[in-house]
Amino acid sequence: MMTEQPFQSKSMIPLSARQDWCWSWVRCYPEPYPRSPNLMCWFALRVHGRLDVGALKQAVLVMNTKHESLRMTSHLADDGTLWQAVEPHAQPLDVVHSTGGVDPSEFTSRMLGEELIEVPGRMSDATLARMSGDDHLLIVRFHHLVTDAMSIHHYRRELARIYRELVINGASPDVECAFSYRRFVLAENGPGAKSGLDRRIAAWAGTLRDHGASVPLPRAGDTAAQRNYGHVPIALSASVTEQILAKSRSFRVPLLATLAGALGRAIGKIYDRNRIIVSTHYHGRNRAELDTALGLFVNVINIPIDLECADLGELLTRVRRSLSEATQTVDLPLSKLYEAVIGGSGHNRYFPYSLSHVWLRLDGVSGWWPTPAPADGRDWPDLEVQRIGPGAPPATGHIVHPAAVGAGQALVVGMEMDGVLLRGTVKYETNIYSAQLVREVVAAFVSELDAICRWDRAERTGR
Repeated sequence: MMTEQPFQSKSMIPLSARQDWCWSWVRCYPEPYPRSPNLMCWFALRVHGRLDVGALKQAVLVMNTKHESLRMTSHLADDGTLWQAVEPHAQPLDVVHSTGGVDPSEFTSRMLGEELIEVPGRMSDATLARMSGDDHLLIVRFHHLVTDAMSIHHYRRELARIYRELVINGASPDVECAFSYRRFVLAENGPGAKSGLDRRIAAWAGTLRDHGASVPLPRAGDTAAQRNYGHVPIALSASVTEQILAKSRSFRVPLLATLAGALGRAIGKIYDRNRIIVSTHYHGRNRAELDTALGLFVNVINIPIDLECADLGELLTRVRRSLSEATQTVDLPLSKLYEAVIGGSGHNRYFPYSLSHVWLRLDGVSGWWPTPAPADGRDWPDLEVQRIGPGAPPATGHIVHPAAVGAGQALVVGMEMDGVLLRGTVKYETNIYSAQLVREVVAAFVSELDAICRWDRAERTGR
C-alpha cells in the first residue's frame, strides 16, 4: 500500500468524529478483501430504454461538482493517520462496454468484488456499462468513510432529478450547494467542537463503565486470527410484527428501543446481568443543514440499559430515555471514548461494538413506521429502471489484526422490516459462541417480544 506524508499541504483535513469509528474498523483488518469485509457502499440500477447518455454524464458531473464528499481523496501517513482532501475537479462518469451475454448481477458482483475503492485513493466513482442496445447498468460506488445509507438515498433521488431536468428542459441545474462537507469536518475538529469534549467523553465513559462496558460477555473460546461466522435466523409472524409496532406506538417509543429492551432483557437473563449495553448506528443528522447532505454522518452510539425495572412498561421508558441520551453522543469519536472507558491510547483499531454486549441493526423502519421502498422507476422519465443486487459474497473467513480491540466481543443482531414481517439474524463467531447458546438467545429474545406484546399497562396498574 502506498503511503505519503500529507502534513505540508494546507488542503489536507483530518477525519471527523463520525469517520473515526469507520477508520478504526478498517484498521482491524490487515489483509484486503475477501479476507476482510468489503467496506464499499453502492447502488446499481439496470436501465431499459432510450437513455440519454450525454445527459446522464452531465448529471453525474453536476453531482460530483456540487457535493464535496464525492470529490474526497484519502491520504495515509506513515504513522497510520488518515487524512483527506477535496479534489478541485469533478470526476466524470466512466462509460464502458460490457462483454456480450454477461448477466447484470454477475457484472455488478465483479465491479464490487475485484477493483475496490480502498484507502488511500479516491473515495467514490460512477460507471455506466452498456450491456446491449438500450440496456444499461449504472453502478455508483463509495467508500463507507464518506457515505451512509441516507446519503445514498439522497444521491439516487437527486441524480434522477438532475437527469430529468436536463432531458425535459435542456438546462443545466444549479451546481451550488449550501452545505460544505469540508467545513463540517473542520468544524468537528475546531476549538468550538472540542471545548468541553474531554469532559463529555469522561462523563459518558463513566456511565458505560457502570453498565459493564469493560466486562464483555463470557466466551466459550478465544478470538482467532481468522474469523468464521455462524448465523441463526429470527422469524416473527405478521401478527406479532403488527403487535410489536402497535405496542411501540402506544408507549411512544421507537421500534429500535423496543427491540433493544427485549434484546437486553434476553441477554441479561441468560448471562445473569442486570445491566447491558446495546450498540447501534445512529444517523447523526441532528441539524437541519444535514437533512439532505451527502457524507458520513452516522456514528456508533451505545445504549446503556438498566434491567432492574418494576415492569416492561418501565423498561421501555428507560430504554427510550437511554436512547435519547445516547444520540447526544453522536459527535464523540469512538476511539477516544473507548480509551476513556478502558484506558490506554493509540490503538486505533476498534470494532464498532467494542464497548457493548450486543450490536443491533434495524433496517426498513423509521420510528414506528416501515420505510417506503425507493421508487426508482418513477424518477427516471421514459425509462424502465430496476435495482440490481450482487451475488453472494465469497465464503471466506476474515483475518483480524492481532491488536484489534473488541473482536468477537458482542453478538451481532440484524433486524429488517420485510414487507409486513419483522425478521432478522444473529451473527456470531463460531469459535467464541456455540450455536446452542445463540439459539437460546434468539428464543429468549422472541419470548421477551411476545411478553411486550401481551403486557397491558391498565392490568398492571389495576385500572
